[in-house]
Amino acid sequence: VSQSRYVASVREVLNGPASEWVRMLKPLWCSNPTALAFDFALDKDLFDVAIIDEASQMPMEHALGAIHRAKRLIVAGDLMQMAPSSYFVKGGADSMSLLDHATYHLPTARLKFHYRSLHPQLIEFSNNAFYDGELVALPCFPNYRAIEDWYQPSGRYADGVNAIEATCCVELLERMLHQKVQRIGIVAFSERQLEAIEKEIDQSKNVRIFEAQERGQLFLKTLEQVQGDECDELIISVGYGYNLEGKLDLRMGPLNHKGGEKRLNVLWTRARIKLHVVRSIGASDFGVAQSEGMRVLKKWLHWLDGQPNHQATYPTACIGETNALGEWKVDRVVDVERNYLNLQAYRGMMMQRGWRLKELAFASEQDHTRILPLGDNARFA
Repeated sequence: VSQSRYVASVREVLNGPASEWVRMLKPLWCSNPTALAFDFALDKDLFDVAIIDEASQMPMEHALGAIHRAKRLIVAGDLMQMAPSSYFVKGGADSMSLLDHATYHLPTARLKFHYRSLHPQLIEFSNNAFYDGELVALPCFPNYRAIEDWYQPSGRYADGVNAIEATCCVELLERMLHQKVQRIGIVAFSERQLEAIEKEIDQSKNVRIFEAQERGQLFLKTLEQVQGDECDELIISVGYGYNLEGKLDLRMGPLNHKGGEKRLNVLWTRARIKLHVVRSIGASDFGVAQSEGMRVLKKWLHWLDGQPNHQATYPTACIGETNALGEWKVDRVVDVERNYLNLQAYRGMMMQRGWRLKELAFASEQDHTRILPLGDNARFA
């Protein structure tokens, strides 16, 4: 007769005689609200500090347990990303997040370094439209075309589907797989359009695509589902456009509701290397926008129409001129950033983006500020 061995739960261990040893050996705990409630007693000051990330997605009531158990609280999140949503639940609406409450009641600081986008053009619109142009997105070397606009003027929106855009998306996907892009995303503005793309994939019978899905190289999602994901290259299918009778159909579901602009901001910032936009309409096709989401979409399409070359833009506070070799000459790095930690962040980001940094000598100013002067021969290249 076999007997099952009793194994104590995490909560029992933490409340037992070994609790002090456990806290000594594991001073850092990564958890979620549900696991936290199961594993730890509801006692005050169990943790010195609680750090809650992605707070825009956490309803306030889910965070109360962590707040109660900690002496100090750090809340991290982005107010311009989606709030906890119940859009597809009947009668549902966006609820107040922990970040909403924290922004109102606690002192705030903006983290200005943008790390995801390899090319600053990928974050340019969102930076100006949502973040007051304060995000620091450093240029890459060599420069390249970061946004590809695949305008399909013959695309028609019939029965919730734009078949021409779906075909274009799959053709782009096949090309990316041939080019061995590491991670690819396809996002459609609606469920129907996403289903049309999936159907096109099935009909293509391309084994590479099915293999890419199985190993997690490819994801296909709607506008509502993409928050939290990122990829090297992203394909966006707008889908909406003129119907077979030549009338414009712009019933865009979640975009017409509160927070539609935040859904767009999330979408436009998912790509690390390149963004492909497949569309059948432009800004000139819109009339008066009836919602903030539609207004921002129209503004983005207008911006897209005016971006033919997508050349890199450089932080204006720290450059002189770039020559034919792509050299960026800087007199003093202190002109880039006086804070040492931020300066090191600049250095790491530049090197990741293909630049070489030549350091000369340290010097000290009268106020004892440590600076790194760069002469005429120093360069980012």
